[in-house]
Amino acid sequence: MSRPKYYWHPLVKKMILVCGKKKYSDIPAEQKFILAIEEAIEQTKKQKNGDYKVQSIKDILLNRTETILSMTFKIGYSEKTVQNWINDFIRLVGFKAGYAAEGIIKEYSA
Repeated sequence: MSRPKYYWHPLVKKMILVCGKKKYSDIPAEQKFILAIEEAIEQTKKQKNGDYKVQSIKDILLNRTETILSMTFKIGYSEKTVQNWINDFIRLVGFKAGYAAEGIIKEYSA
């Protein structure tokens, strides 16, 4: 069963790409996303396969040094699994930044 994309999904993804490498910003909206990204990374580390998930998120979204396909070869998981990790992370950041209700966030152990 597919999971829906929410109206805020593209905005949150864009803000992750913009704010991902920053540690501080004078702009309150960016600071909110920087904190949300840090909290989401810490929460993701605690999940099953958290090291692989965080490595994928950092290389694909934050550092932009890998593609999803190249990351699948690097860590040995399927392309769909890595894509799900990325989408779950975007939803988690959206929740932490205040865009999503708690009901849509679910721990995925895949």
